[in-house]
Amino acid sequence: TKILSATQSDEKKKSLDAWRERVGYQEAARITAQAARRGTEMHYVLEQYLNGVGYLNLSKDGSLPRMMAHTIVDNLDQFSRVYGTEVSLHYEDQWAGSSDAVGVYNDKPTIIDFKQSNKPKREEWIEDYYYQIAAYALAHKKNFGDIKQGLICFCKKDLLYQGFLVN
Repeated sequence: TKILSATQSDEKKKSLDAWRERVGYQEAARITAQAARRGTEMHYVLEQYLNGVGYLNLSKDGSLPRMMAHTIVDNLDQFSRVYGTEVSLHYEDQWAGSSDAVGVYNDKPTIIDFKQSNKPKREEWIEDYYYQIAAYALAHKKNFGDIKQGLICFCKKDLLYQGFLVN
């Protein structure tokens, strides 16, 4: 979160502020909280899957995040080895965080980040996520070994998948 907030462009910050003004602060808070719950549940399903552990939330609130997680899994056919999930990473006393997954994707050591979204993304809108991946890769290299690429996996709530690969 610190990396994302520090690297977010002024344009993106202004866009988010304008959205809050447009929909109203209460509605923006409701939408944001709903998205956060959905994202947390989706991440948990993905983490359990990658760790080889079954998990099934049969509640109404568990259905959509589970389907979103499965949509991402269906697009990870090049992910051949899991080194870890929720891998704690730090770089000296500069930053720390947890990557969603580290492993081998398309035969290269890779940091993978899972995101849920309400709308499709354009590459120019996710520059801050590339910075986050780069920061994680730098920390991973210092502590564990070299990372060759990052993969940002988005799933929209209508189950549209988007993957952004960066070397």
